[in-house]
Amino acid sequence: MINNTKELTLGGGCIRTLIDIKENVIDYDIFFSEEYGNIANIFNKFLEIGFEVKWACPNGDLYNLSNGTEKIQLILPKTILSPEKWIEKFDIFAGCCAINNNILYMSKEAIRDIKQKRITINKVSYPVATFFRINKYMKKGYQIHHEDVRLFFLSVISLINSSGDSWAKYAID
Repeated sequence: MINNTKELTLGGGCIRTLIDIKENVIDYDIFFSEEYGNIANIFNKFLEIGFEVKWACPNGDLYNLSNGTEKIQLILPKTILSPEKWIEKFDIFAGCCAINNNILYMSKEAIRDIKQKRITINKVSYPVATFFRINKYMKKGYQIHHEDVRLFFLSVISLINSSGDSWAKYAID
């Protein structure tokens, strides 16, 4: 379904396992464009094969599904994004990879970090999610350099300072 559909992009850790073949796929992140149409059809297909919705973003941007052993995130953007633009938004470089329409998209930094088992901060938009992702990667044997720890905290401080009273919105995963 995903490989031949330009409106769907498979990204993140499941693609990372193409380079780090010793690592197991934990979840699948599927990114949609607005062109895809009615998400209800996709939900129904997943429900028919035993998945259920575990969490839904109140804004309708993100849905977590599970069948008990596999996890899927369905991500719906407010604007249409290319695979290159999607991976630019990822928080750590080791996850900056995607497949869309049978084309692999991966940054040089992602390849470097996957091979070296290194955590390098790309962009922090949701600090709590990034914090948990860093911990998840460390459990897989990745290491983070003290400069990236510093960059993470500076990014968090910058987000808090620029948000005024609404800083809590950055805690949403």
